[in-house]
Amino acid sequence: MSSPGKPPQVFEVPDRNPGQLEGLNILVLGLGVHGGGTGLIHYLRSKGARLTISDSGNKDDLDKSLQAIKHCSESIYIGPHEEEQLEGIDWVVVNPAIPPHAPFLKKVFSSGVRVVSELGLFLAWCPREYLAAVSGTNGKSTVCELTRSMLIASGIPAVAGGNLGGSLLSMLDDADRQLRWIVEISSFQLDRLGPLCPRPSTVAITNFSEDHLDWHGSQDAYRRAKFELLKNPDPSPGCAILPDTGQFGIDSISQLEDFEILRSTGDATDPNDLIIPQQNDTELSIPYRPSQSLQGSTGRKNAHMAATLARHLGASEEGISAAIQSFSGLPHRFEHIATIKDVTYIDDSKATTPDSAQSALSNLSGKTYWLCGGKSKGLSLRKLSETVSDKNIEILGFGSSNHELEEAFSGVDSGNCFRGFEDLAAAFKIASSEAAPGDTVLLSPGYPSFDQYLSFEARGKHFRTLVSTLETYPNEA
Repeated sequence: MSSPGKPPQVFEVPDRNPGQLEGLNILVLGLGVHGGGTGLIHYLRSKGARLTISDSGNKDDLDKSLQAIKHCSESIYIGPHEEEQLEGIDWVVVNPAIPPHAPFLKKVFSSGVRVVSELGLFLAWCPREYLAAVSGTNGKSTVCELTRSMLIASGIPAVAGGNLGGSLLSMLDDADRQLRWIVEISSFQLDRLGPLCPRPSTVAITNFSEDHLDWHGSQDAYRRAKFELLKNPDPSPGCAILPDTGQFGIDSISQLEDFEILRSTGDATDPNDLIIPQQNDTELSIPYRPSQSLQGSTGRKNAHMAATLARHLGASEEGISAAIQSFSGLPHRFEHIATIKDVTYIDDSKATTPDSAQSALSNLSGKTYWLCGGKSKGLSLRKLSETVSDKNIEILGFGSSNHELEEAFSGVDSGNCFRGFEDLAAAFKIASSEAAPGDTVLLSPGYPSFDQYLSFEARGKHFRTLVSTLETYPNEA
């Protein structure tokens, strides 16, 4: 056990390697509705650890996750966390979704038990040579998957995981020594690395905008969490791939100790080429023939960031170019669902912030029926309102944020201004009935889904179901 006098909420590194977990008593705090903790649980169990699992959620919501971990633990508690669950425990692994202000965490940290995170375990145990981390407010999942695709197309083994979904721990035992690890890391996870946790020497930060005030408490705290990636513990210089504007831009960070900085940009003097910065102040020009999922300014920025990272990890020009042309995108990220009677339907349910919705709207021309709304995080809608005022947009809100949306867009000279609806189905019914040939129906909520859905995936799937009920589905283009 670690010292009970340690500072509050400081996450630690493991005090043993994976081959020494036999008989270790571990409490996994937070299973997750979507099975985020199931891979961790299977891995720890395979190493002989004795597991206790506690989740404060609803049993029905957790059913799928519970089915996935049958016979993996000594005890499972569903409901309020109890102090008795800490008795005899050596480690507590805390799910990143549990907020820092959760009352039970105070008891965990004051108990003297070693408190770790799944990401901390992985970073402490994984090979270091080809490890890269990706974070940022928006676009990090796309950059991770596109980077992986570029490496695979170059004949280089690569895997993407972390916050992207799926535990990477299970791959540690038999991994190819040449395997490139591309790890998506959220601000929640970064906030819990702890001062002694190893950091990847190659990092990429896609962008930074206001988000997660409800979890971090302030914008400064959110930004500090992102900066945790830029603390290189290795004696050799690391590589940081950063945007050229914003909080991590040239004006904010001119240089970092122990990092070589490569700047990524979506701007282009020639729209037919990507100019990729390389180490030693060289550049590489790659023809830019993007797939449909990488169209628009956001797609170009993601492609440039991924290409810069992939090149640093050894990808070839041919592999980068091939992946850009063939990349099919990720579900619910500006995903083209159907064109029905010459009306285009796009699922951008992953847009959970005003900035991400603004980006989606900026990629469209012509009349757009914009489906927006969800659970408020108190983020400003000012820039989003400015974007809407310059376009031909019908604003159809749904869910608990209708009052915020109405206040923000009531004076916007755009179509019929704001109309509020109880739920997505009601808003979709109006949008699909009014949309004319050449119009677009866009689900890009700008809010998290948790007022009416368990996840943005569930919200996006509901949108797809609604589209599927329309005549001539799936495609008449």
